[in-house]
Amino acid sequence: MLGDVYLVIGGFHGPSTQQLDVVAKYSKYVCPAHCSGDEARHYVSVNYGDKYCDVKTGTVINLPMR
Repeated sequence: MLGDVYLVIGGFHGPSTQQLDVVAKYSKYVCPAHCSGDEARHYVSVNYGDKYCDVKTGTVINLPMR
């Protein structure tokens, strides 16, 4: 089920704000990487700050055990 998506991470390659809204709607965390572009990273950080993860090459994300 789509509501069970925990984390989406990667280069989204210039997504629209509508695409970012959909990703944020169905995922607990959204981590747009460098290839997503500064505007996409900024949009997610401002509009979905509680879901935003700042990532780059070598970033380690510690996920809680379920």
